[in-house]
Amino acid sequence: MTEGLTSVSPTLLRRLIAATLVGYLLALALTVFWPSSAAPASGVRWVHARLMEVGVSDAFTPSMVQFVSNIVLFVPLTFLASLLWQRRSWLVWTLVGFAGSLFIEITQMLLLSGRSPTVRDVVANTLGALVGVLLARPIHSRLRPTAL
Repeated sequence: MTEGLTSVSPTLLRRLIAATLVGYLLALALTVFWPSSAAPASGVRWVHARLMEVGVSDAFTPSMVQFVSNIVLFVPLTFLASLLWQRRSWLVWTLVGFAGSLFIEITQMLLLSGRSPTVRDVVANTLGALVGVLLARPIHSRLRPTAL
């Protein structure tokens, strides 16, 4: 899969990753700073209902769906960013995810009365940041060191 990445111009590859990261950040901001939690909550209910339809255990609650969703929400952040700035360690990217999540939750608490910030969201987002950077590691080794 990544064999084709080494044949792409390093500048083009960097621009594609950067553009994807910017798009992701815009979508993330829209999602987390939406004034009401109704849209995210309806998404969680929809996913939970689909899981029940395919026979996933009732033990997989909407709360668990939300937790996993918060993990998935932060995977692209550190995945893409660590491809752009490969010299940063996994710990730095995990801390970036933690700080970003903390910023989001504090902003929701102070400015968005329709949102419910939680420590659980910070934990899930931080786990997602860790997963993202770990998923990017095998790609790092396949990219030419000068590519990014």
